[in-house]
Amino acid sequence: MNAIILAAGLGSRLSPYTKEKPKAMLEFANQTLLGRLIKKFQNFGITDITIVTGYKSDKIDFPGINCIKNEFFLETSTLESLICAKEKITNSTIISYSDIIFDDDVLKKIIDSKNDISIVADRQWLRYWDKRVGEVAIEATESVYYNNEGFLSSVGQPITNLEDANGHFIGLMKIKDSGSKIFLEFAGKQISERKNSLKLDPDLKLDKLRIVDVLQNIINSGNKIEAVLIDNGWLEFDTVSDLQLYNKMKDENSLSKFISLN
Repeated sequence: MNAIILAAGLGSRLSPYTKEKPKAMLEFANQTLLGRLIKKFQNFGITDITIVTGYKSDKIDFPGINCIKNEFFLETSTLESLICAKEKITNSTIISYSDIIFDDDVLKKIIDSKNDISIVADRQWLRYWDKRVGEVAIEATESVYYNNEGFLSSVGQPITNLEDANGHFIGLMKIKDSGSKIFLEFAGKQISERKNSLKLDPDLKLDKLRIVDVLQNIINSGNKIEAVLIDNGWLEFDTVSDLQLYNKMKDENSLSKFISLN
């Protein structure tokens, strides 16, 4: 099993903290976000780790860790960054956003998943969202809906009311065996279609292409994607308000309601 961490983005919503470094290199609880992720994977025996860099890529340097730069990070988004590392998508690959941290139990659950494509979904996400300043739940861009069997019917699609979402994709997933082939096939098709569209409509941008859109297309084709369900146990660092909130909760010893910082 190997891991790919996507760390190419600008992190503009965390400015000025990201003026001189990518947000994956922000420090929280005496560790950088990226350093914490790498250590977490290594503790679970995952040592083949690839980081897709972009913005301020020179600030990311970890011994023994492979880095691949998305040269077009300004114009593209998570999907294109992942495709930069497509040669590292094997028959068992963990894929993680770089602006999240999570408990050991969360990683263990996704590692143990037997499905060919699985994502971690927080079913208690509204409890977490309620604490975040300026983050309106109905505007969340990666909410999910899973059925009684634990498989997704919707991921990352706009919702009109909160009943349309019973979980939230945290940015951690696994593809394995035929799932790796299926994902690459759908991702390649989606990128190709968008690039062809650019010839007709120059206002379109590749930054509209998201991993969740590929996952939704896979679902629409009849393939199953498992929702590995958790009850909090993670944090996302998206805005200055997030960073301030988590530091405040840490100082007040109330952060353990949502995550353990072991």
